[in-house]
Parts: sequence; C-alpha cells; structure tokens
Amino acid sequence: MANHKKIIHLTDLHLGYEDDDLNCAQTLRRVEEWIGTNCTPRSDYVIVITGDLIDNANIKTQWDQKFF
Repeated sequence: MANHKKIIHLTDLHLGYEDDDLNCAQTLRRVEEWIGTNCTPRSDYVIVITGDLIDNANIKTQWDQKFF
C-alpha cells in the first residue's frame, strides 16, 4: 500500500509585514504551533510554501528578523 502524504499549503506569507496589531511573523509562529499540535503524526504531512515569503526584500531589518 502506498504511503500518501497530506499537503499543508501556505502561500504569500509576506513575513515582515506589519499593520496595526497584525504581525505576519507572529501569525506564522501560531500556524506552526497549530500544525505541530493538530497534524499528527508529523510524518504524514508535507508543508509546501509558495508565493512571497518576505514582504519587502529591500528592507534590511526584514532579512535580520528571525522567523524560524
């Protein structure tokens, strides 16, 4: 029997974007915690990230921020 994986697709994360109380890096950490808690066993899942990862690659502070 084939070992099928479940796909978790994250797209256009725009890490570094901040608007009022929204901070995408903090949101990503919450998503990571949720996945770690709810998607078990972890070996059944693969995470695919597409789209824009960084909100503005020209801003040095966004490259310096630790997201992971």
